[in-house]
Amino acid sequence: MYSDRESDLIQAIFKYIVTSQPAILKEFFNFTDKTEYDDLSACIVNISFENHTTFEIIKYFVEDEFGTNHMGSIFRENCCASKILKAYLYKVGRTYLQDILGKLIQQIVLVERKHSYEIDPSRVDQDELARNRELLENKLQALISTLTSKQSVNKMPPGVRIIAQFFEECAKKYLPDKVHVMIGSFVMLRYINPAIFSPENAGLLPKGKVPSTQSRRNLVLITKILQNLANGKTFTNKESFMTKLNSFLEKNKTVIGDYFRDIVNFTCNFQTVHGNMAITELSVYDLHLLHSLVFQYQESIMPLFQNEETAAGFQKLLDRLGSYQSKVSFSFLDENHQKFVKLYLEDRHEEASYIGYI
Repeated sequence: MYSDRESDLIQAIFKYIVTSQPAILKEFFNFTDKTEYDDLSACIVNISFENHTTFEIIKYFVEDEFGTNHMGSIFRENCCASKILKAYLYKVGRTYLQDILGKLIQQIVLVERKHSYEIDPSRVDQDELARNRELLENKLQALISTLTSKQSVNKMPPGVRIIAQFFEECAKKYLPDKVHVMIGSFVMLRYINPAIFSPENAGLLPKGKVPSTQSRRNLVLITKILQNLANGKTFTNKESFMTKLNSFLEKNKTVIGDYFRDIVNFTCNFQTVHGNMAITELSVYDLHLLHSLVFQYQESIMPLFQNEETAAGFQKLLDRLGSYQSKVSFSFLDENHQKFVKLYLEDRHEEASYIGYI
């Protein structure tokens, strides 16, 4: 449990790192098991919301990824930049996808669950191929029309559009012939396609509903085509049955290109982007995770600062905070009980100390 004073100190340490040496945030991933990357990313994003450093952090990770990797390995699923983007999109982007895609995805998964879009002749009878392809193209066209409409673009969370701008800016610098592709890799591969492929995880389906095997296959085919559209590629003989969709890709190539340009063509004040969002109180887990990392690995962190004066400033903040081992996590309690314990201790002018498990 953390007092307000300690919570403020942890946030001050976080902001100090962001403003003086953000590479330390990347180093946190080296201190952490890969199975805990999602938790660490959520922690970083959650704390960044509290001190208005979210876009500064995301821009650092995006540019670092562009600057240290070649085209074939950039933004792999388990890299720290991808994890940070995933945590941000989960926090900010879900409501928009539910609003824009929910009705159409529910129609595919629930209303038309017995329909097949299968066009692989090894999976379906020959006499069904033409009908299935027509169903697939019609549904794709409806989806593309929904996504690319001015209304949908204007509704897209400003934060998502800002990140798309980061991708555009970095692509122009590092991959100038792949600007369209890199914007698409973020918008489609990182944001829209995961929600279409797993609508139950994105909140696009009623609670407890999951796609049938047939519906999931339909969604897979849709995401494959959308990804090729984003990449500006046509299908090859590697998947020869998909080549029949190349005419569809060509027909929609300009529409998707205009869509990406519309997304990045806007201006806003970074500091006010999240102004209307309900930011919940930082969890004890987030505070304790950051506290434990900076305390356990302070000897590895100190040399990363650019000079001794900056490192000394970090050490002063850490000394004021004290060891994470003196704290107990009450995260196993529900939210109301956590608040009760915190208020009780504050009323007594006390702070929680570590007791241990009995």
